[in-house]
Order: sequence, then structure tokens, then C-alpha cells
Amino acid sequence: EPDNSDDVDSSAPTLKDAQSAAPESGKQSLKVFDGDDALKRGSFRLVSIYRATRNEEVVEAALRAFYLCDEPQNYELQVVRGPQHVNSDDILNRNASGPDNRGSLKDLCDTWLLTAKPRHADVIKVYTRPSSSSAFVSVSVSESSTAASVLREVLLQPDTRGDGSSCSLENPGKFVDKDETNFSLQEVNMSSRQVQRQTLSPQEKILDKLKEIRKVSLRQMNQTRFCMVENQSPAVQVSLLIIGLPPDRSNEEYTQLIQNHLAVKSHLVSINHVYSSQGAVVLQISCFSEAERVYMLAKDTSIENKMLTSLVIPEIQANKLGDV
Repeated sequence: EPDNSDDVDSSAPTLKDAQSAAPESGKQSLKVFDGDDALKRGSFRLVSIYRATRNEEVVEAALRAFYLCDEPQNYELQVVRGPQHVNSDDILNRNASGPDNRGSLKDLCDTWLLTAKPRHADVIKVYTRPSSSSAFVSVSVSESSTAASVLREVLLQPDTRGDGSSCSLENPGKFVDKDETNFSLQEVNMSSRQVQRQTLSPQEKILDKLKEIRKVSLRQMNQTRFCMVENQSPAVQVSLLIIGLPPDRSNEEYTQLIQNHLAVKSHLVSINHVYSSQGAVVLQISCFSEAERVYMLAKDTSIENKMLTSLVIPEIQANKLGDV
């Protein structure tokens, strides 16, 4: 079926346009897929061309149809045989006329797969602040480049203001930690439906990862970022609001009530705030399992014939918010 997930460009006519153009002498409508995922789903873009059009011009039209701004010489078209379009054995390379794609598509199949040519080197942008579109480092990668070597290259960049050359994670213009083992490289796919994150292993080859993404979907490559993130093991701090306690009691009395009815572990739980007029306290808990136990127990506990209510208080850190 036609892929209508994006706004249709004038270079990618609709099925209705293709049907009306069919009788025109010398014109042909091609179904173009951008990867294995599109083949399996039967999701294509229509590209209308003249039969004598050179391969290179068809590649340019296909790139426009998928909104891919790249050099056409980096891509090639492969004809797809069979109604299902799912087996790689059914795909034939139709670019044998030469590396410059100067042959024509006259009298050939109308179903094609747009693929990226193999690359022995590439350049990727590594974003050092995922929430920013300008704070990135451009890194050249080769067949030997790994996630660890890319991180090392980013950390070796001279300190700048984070304007597209180099920046820090928390403070643009300053890398404090230069040890790449304290960071990870994340693949972030920002599709229209959801954001998917995958942490690459330090030994993972970057060119192989790029090849894998492009094989699945060329558009997905356009929606993928590589981000450098710190490996952090933050201290656990869970805040629980306990409501329904007897009002107007002292801090010591609330501590005793919590200890007697919820059996909290004193080395993990402390009272952070007391709202005596409302009969409420905030517990600061440094263990997830203890926080879960207290949270569930409080919901089933009553004091002086009044049921308790427990709520988790979210922690919002201003320094973690994105740019406004």
C-alpha cells in the first residue's frame, strides 16, 4: 500500500495521479521501498518518471520522495520480483550499467528497493546533550571504529561553547571527565510514534550499526541520533506522602506512629516534612524495596479508625530539564 506517513511531496504522486498519468506515452510509475521493513509491510512511495530516465535521476526522485537529503551517488536501486517482496533472493541489482547510475530504466520492473551503497567510512554526529539539536560533535568513523573509540574521540575534542563542535554534558564548553568508560553511546530512534533508546556495547562496530539501520529503513537512519550519556548510579531517594494521620501531633509522636503502624526501618526511612494541621508527613526512603513495602502497607493501614493514604512525590530536577 502507498506510504502516507509523511506529507506527500510533489515528486511523489498519489495513486490517483499515477493512474491518470499511466496512458501518457513514455511515462511509468515506480513503486519504491526504502528498506526491509517497508518491503515486509508493503509500504511504498510512488515515483513517476519517463521510461528513458537515467538511473541517477530516478535515484534523485526516490530520495526526494522519502525526504532524504543526500548525494544520489551514495544510493542505488534494486528491482524487486514477486508479489510478496519479502525475500532478499527476489531482489536483483539493476545498477550494473556503471557506478554512476547512468543507465536507463526502460522496460524494467515497476517495483524497486532504494538502498545505500556500502561505505568504508562515514561521519556521524554525537549529541552530548540529547535535549539540544545543536550540541553535537562530528566524528569520522572507519571499519575499525567502535562505540568506545567514538566516545574517546568526542572526549578528546577541544572545549568549545557546544555550537556543533564540542560541548559538555551539563555545562556547554567543558568536559570534566575524560574517561570514556564512564560514558555510553546510545542509539536514539525518534520516530513519529515513540522514542526508542538502545545502549551500544563498547565493542560494537559503528559502520555495522549504520549499515543495519539503513538496511531496515533509510528514513529510520534520518530519524536516528547517537547520544553520549553518563553512566550514573544515582543514590535512591523516594519521597512518600502519608495522609490520614491524627492532626496536631508533635514530630516525635508522628515518628512513633509511623514506627508502630508501618514498622519502618529507621536506617532507611526518615521523616522529611511534617504537616501537623493536615495530619500528613513526608517520608524520605533510601531503598526501593522498602519504599514499595511502606507504600503498599500504608494503603491497608488505619489509625484511630481512619485509613491512611500514600502517594509518591515526583522529584523534578531543574538541571535535568531540556533547553527552553
